[in-house]
Amino acid sequence: MIFGESHVGIADSYNDLATISRRLKKYDDAIQYHKKALEIRKRIYGEKHSSVAISLNNIAYVYESAKNYKKAIEYYLKAIEIEKSISREPQSSIIMSYKNLARTYERLGKMKKL
Repeated sequence: MIFGESHVGIADSYNDLATISRRLKKYDDAIQYHKKALEIRKRIYGEKHSSVAISLNNIAYVYESAKNYKKAIEYYLKAIEIEKSISREPQSSIIMSYKNLARTYERLGKMKKL
């Protein structure tokens, strides 16, 4: 193996596989691929890094796509916590995470009314 399991390129490949899996509605596979990417990014960058927050957002999005809104909210909040800890000013990533979180809360509320 040229790169080894702890290379950012491998994490990116897992992310690509997750994206394809989500589009095919294979949500369990997508989550597993995103979690593999997350673990690699944590090993490379540590717990508090924008790449880790992006991975958490990606996992949240899959949960949201699968209509598991409570899990999506859990992961969006983890991503926001990291983003806030590494940035002094609101960045586009934090704003997008809050937007995603709000959308998920809205969907969760609509589901409870049904």
